[in-house]
Amino acid sequence: MDISENIRRAVRFEKPDWIPVIFHINPACWFHYPHEALQALMAEHPLLFPDYTPMDNFVPDISPVQRRNHPFTDPWGCVWTTREEGITGTVTVHPLADWQLFDAYMPPNPEISDGLLAVDWETTAQKIENQKAAGELVQASLPHGHTFLRLCDIRGYENPRSIPIVCRSLGLHPTVRYDLLVASYPPFWCHSIRR
Repeated sequence: MDISENIRRAVRFEKPDWIPVIFHINPACWFHYPHEALQALMAEHPLLFPDYTPMDNFVPDISPVQRRNHPFTDPWGCVWTTREEGITGTVTVHPLADWQLFDAYMPPNPEISDGLLAVDWETTAQKIENQKAAGELVQASLPHGHTFLRLCDIRGYENPRSIPIVCRSLGLHPTVRYDLLVASYPPFWCHSIRR
């Protein structure tokens, strides 16, 4: 069974030959541990790191939300900070913590953003075409935290209106503004998926 068929079977719960895993060393580890030790681990575990080749002067590629002392404002207006280089931060400024800001609030443009970073849809389309032409399984994803967690990021973690399940369990009715905010989600993510 080839890797594409194995992934299909795993996704469909149809008894794959092996559980597909992509294993990597967190960027923070490269800032904390000796590179020689990490590379020795990779060399000793070819099952986890099948494409490993020794690297000189490796510098991990980190996301803007993983940079210590560099707050990052994402396209939703959420400000991310982290205390540890290479560890994904948390949102420390919520753009709609105050509903008074809603009328001026602008969600990101799905033509140019995936909700966290800029996106080049032409490059993405070309990658998909190349995968298809090579007979590979086409794979794509949404950014982590794309729905429920994003609401918490925008409204704040302790604001019960940002969490619809909590609202309903408490017998609360979300405000019209909340409904409008949630209504902006399906078009944004559906656009990303269609692209």
